[in-house]
Amino acid sequence: MGFVKRITICFSILLIFGINNLYPKSIYILIDNSGSMKYYGDFTVDMFSCIKMILQDGRFNEACWAISGGNVDKLQRTKLIQNDSISILKFGSIQYDDFPYFSYPQNEKFDSSFSLDEFLKINLPILEEMTDLKTNKSLSKAVAAQNLDGKSKPWIVIMISDFLQDARMNKAQRDFVDTTNTCYLFNEEIALSWNTNDNVRMKIISVEKKPECEEEVDEPLSKIRISLLNPGHNKVFKSGESIRFQWNTDDSSIQKTYGFYINNKKDKNAVFAKSKIKMNSYSVTSDITKKWKPGEYYWNVKAKSDNKAIGESSSRTFVIKGQSLAALVYLLILAVLIGGTFTLIKKIREKRREED
Repeated sequence: MGFVKRITICFSILLIFGINNLYPKSIYILIDNSGSMKYYGDFTVDMFSCIKMILQDGRFNEACWAISGGNVDKLQRTKLIQNDSISILKFGSIQYDDFPYFSYPQNEKFDSSFSLDEFLKINLPILEEMTDLKTNKSLSKAVAAQNLDGKSKPWIVIMISDFLQDARMNKAQRDFVDTTNTCYLFNEEIALSWNTNDNVRMKIISVEKKPECEEEVDEPLSKIRISLLNPGHNKVFKSGESIRFQWNTDDSSIQKTYGFYINNKKDKNAVFAKSKIKMNSYSVTSDITKKWKPGEYYWNVKAKSDNKAIGESSSRTFVIKGQSLAALVYLLILAVLIGGTFTLIKKIREKRREED
């Protein structure tokens, strides 16, 4: 076989399997976390299995999903390889006045120590967690594009939503989307629909930065790593007890502000939130904790630095303990005894008055 023919065959193979698969890539998973998604039924289990199969094998679960557009062979590009980066962003209610607008994304690098199964289980929402307000998909795509790893290409967005009408954006948000769209191209390559309810759809979108913007767009934000210190996991507190929360970051030399959040684990409702904290600790006073119902709660911390780095910690659980049955019985008996004593004293006094 001649040299030219061998080169032609090798080049053809690269075109078929994708030259970009030879290099690390960035994959960004966008999940519509608005409350309206719950009305379509519980698609989260099938979403988990489908995303896992796409990233692991480059194919989708045909038992749960159907292709509604595009070339399914392009799913091969989504298979994770060494040093790929993967991020998950739940987009819904606007939480910040500027970038990143939504909650901070969870990012990981795919290597020998990375567990895809664990990463997806921790970060993909379950149906009960989808409680956000009506959201905007254009804004979420712009956030993903601006936060993709500039050193890894290609860039791929996997987006799950009903793709219905978006919420209105304010002027700052529209400007952010317009600026992003002048420098990035979004190409929808594959569309899948959930077999149980085809309102739930999944789109695989390739993202490309325009050559003229390579030097003009800022590098993506670096990540602040936050470690939760105290209280320890599943620490038990009495109702009405003050609680001091502490955390740490990987670089104490950079000035940061923190957001501190506590949610009820049962219904996922927020019970406390505090922003713009400058210390790496915060104390919740007894007048606040006494209003919390007995049960499990979880807390986490978000950070933003002066150099625009961002980060979000994992969540940690603690327990608020109500009065035990034994304690209640004891208090009841004590109340009866005290009441009986006062009644007895009253009767003795009345009898003495009668004798006098």
